[in-house]
Amino acid sequence: MKRLLTLIIILIVATVSAQTIEQHVAGLRFGSNGGFGTELNYQYGLDDDNRLELGLGLITDSGYDAAQFTGVYQWVWAIEDGFQWYAGPGAGVVFINPDLGDNVTSVRLLGQVGIEYVFDFPLNLSLDTRPSFYFNDEFIDAFNLGIALSARYRF
Repeated sequence: MKRLLTLIIILIVATVSAQTIEQHVAGLRFGSNGGFGTELNYQYGLDDDNRLELGLGLITDSGYDAAQFTGVYQWVWAIEDGFQWYAGPGAGVVFINPDLGDNVTSVRLLGQVGIEYVFDFPLNLSLDTRPSFYFNDEFIDAFNLGIALSARYRF
């Protein structure tokens, strides 16, 4: 019985220490997605190496302002010493308010790939790109690279 209990404790400790993803991470993503924008960003850890990233952002450019909602499913791989990289597919909706003309709603399909550093204290910094294809939009280019820098708090 003692051996079984010891084995169970060892397995639990090994499982907990192997985790690379925090369950809740929130912060800001600064960069470009058809114009310069800032995004409120939330990541929810699904398990040890998968997470869901949700974003609500504002974009400003000459000729329009826009709000967008984005969701991305990510796979995460540890590199070493706090560095991780991630990639995954996603989609979003963009609500565009042009300076002249009627409001436009656009759908986007995207991928995301990036690298992040997880500090010993509750902070993550990341650099990523979200190549996107926009549909039904005359203001944002049909294809956009979307490079951004993020700072997030882990809790």
